[in-house]
Amino acid sequence: MSKLYTIEHYEKFNNEKGEILSLNKKDNNCEDIQEGDTLILDVGRYRAVEIEHFKAFNGGKGQNVLVLIKLITIND
Repeated sequence: MSKLYTIEHYEKFNNEKGEILSLNKKDNNCEDIQEGDTLILDVGRYRAVEIEHFKAFNGGKGQNVLVLIKLITIND
């Protein structure tokens, strides 16, 4: 079941895969973010297509993630 998150603190950029968000899960209250979730930004609604976690210093998952996003259009 996909979830809806309002993302307030992020950096957005493009790479070879497409539009990417860099965000901190704890700061944005989205610790359980998964592929397929809807992200509401100040510039529109996006679908999380792929999520890549940064490694923490201890080797586990860190709080920062990169999220490949797709703009949700009227046809989605």
